[in-house]
Amino acid sequence: MNLGFANLQGANLSRADLQDAVFVGANLHDAFLRGANLQGANLGFALADETTRWPDGWTPDRANARGVEYLY
Repeated sequence: MNLGFANLQGANLSRADLQDAVFVGANLHDAFLRGANLQGANLGFALADETTRWPDGWTPDRANARGVEYLY
């Protein structure tokens, strides 16, 4: 699934199977990703901030390590 450069601001992607999805450059501000499967997802240069709600176990540092540009 290619979601590269998509504007996903405020999107509810809870419990979505996003395994191996491409989010390069996507806007994830205020996105709700709790319960989503992000295994193998390419998050390079995706944009997130403190309003992005990640799956359990994800932190801003983990997202950043996966390539997310985290805006504090």
